[in-house]
Amino acid sequence: MGRIVYSDDNLLSNIIKLAKNDGYTPGLILGQNSGQKDYVTHLACTPVSKIKENKDVENIKIIHTVKKISDIEEIWLADHALQVTRMLPGGMWVLGLFIIGPGDIFSDQSCHSKLNSILFSINKHLSSNPHLYGNGPSSEKLIFHLSSSSQKYICKSFDISIAGSAYRPVDWRFQGHNKWHQIECQYDFEQFAIYHVTEKRANLSLKKQLKEILNRVNDNVKNAICVIDGEIKEESAILENTSKGKKEKSELYPLNVNLYVPNELEVFSEDDLKVVDLIGEMKCTGVLSSIVFLHQKAMVKEVIQAVKEDIIRSWAARLEMHWDSLVEEEVGTPEEVMVVHEPPRRILIPLPHSKVAFTDYLFPGESSSEALIFLQELLGIRGNESIVLKDLEGQPDIENLTSTEPSKSENTIDSSSSTNSSILISGILVALVTLILSFIIKLYGNSHS
Repeated sequence: MGRIVYSDDNLLSNIIKLAKNDGYTPGLILGQNSGQKDYVTHLACTPVSKIKENKDVENIKIIHTVKKISDIEEIWLADHALQVTRMLPGGMWVLGLFIIGPGDIFSDQSCHSKLNSILFSINKHLSSNPHLYGNGPSSEKLIFHLSSSSQKYICKSFDISIAGSAYRPVDWRFQGHNKWHQIECQYDFEQFAIYHVTEKRANLSLKKQLKEILNRVNDNVKNAICVIDGEIKEESAILENTSKGKKEKSELYPLNVNLYVPNELEVFSEDDLKVVDLIGEMKCTGVLSSIVFLHQKAMVKEVIQAVKEDIIRSWAARLEMHWDSLVEEEVGTPEEVMVVHEPPRRILIPLPHSKVAFTDYLFPGESSSEALIFLQELLGIRGNESIVLKDLEGQPDIENLTSTEPSKSENTIDSSSSTNSSILISGILVALVTLILSFIIKLYGNSHS
């Protein structure tokens, strides 16, 4: 059986409106892969240039069309794919690319090398940050072409893992709205062990320390046991068949997932114990919210994988955006200092005519109107603030998070510092209180007596 793609029929009418006889419009195919089937949720045109008509940001004109396919720069689609991947829920990926333009790109051999090069570039770009899970389970990528002259379309696939791979025909079916399971999960950072800042780690930048924490959270989530609606289900089972009670076939109800990390007890002898000088610690606490969407016939193992990928992808995207926004590293001072870091919080933006929602992130002080500008630029979706689900994660209580009351760990370290007054205690608290995500950096120092 060949590859089959299922897509909402409204997507076809949307891209037909973009067809021009004097140019080519490239873009990305977004959706979910399951074996030999793909479920497309959106077709996003790639911005190729911008024209600023005046100083007003709203009057920036985004250009999506080039004269020739050879004019398409690989980096345009690769960068676009990386930005869009941050917005995708777990279990969804960039499945390939589409081209809207005249002629038949598959019969023109000069187009093949350009199309293949674009796919290779996208794959390489998405591999640069493995925690974003940008490359899906299939190495077979889609190439969709809509002829602007005949308004007929054809889709083929190309396997980027096989040198000299030939194009294969794909059965693309535009149909009524696909049904989606909505899966909700909360990851509790309380189960994450404290990250100790040793003398060796003290010289690492904040970015590198956060990357080490990201790696640990990734391992923590990977090893977690997934419980769906209070039950551990067979991974090979179809999710729809395992749901409790009788439910109408016309509606798929939201399901809740809980993650439990096994407590691995290790036996140590006295010879294994050693004293380590600590400069400080980083502690993660609170809850991260996750919402993913799975096709109607998804297996339990697909649900588990999507939830875990979503948690890591969201966490990685926020950390990446956060450290890119930092002007300079904070350094310790002899007196006590309190610095609060607030990475962007998650909001959801439902797709038009679909149950599926994509993610965006707002920094403190940003409004959802700014997310809508980004949404229009990257996804070509217009909307108003009423469509944005912005209460998924709330604003942090800074006064509560910056409480100066010492913790037990602080008291322990402070007592030992009396024998070494030059010790700088740097504690970083990653707090997600009631679906709140923020960093608290505490710098404690004792002046020489």
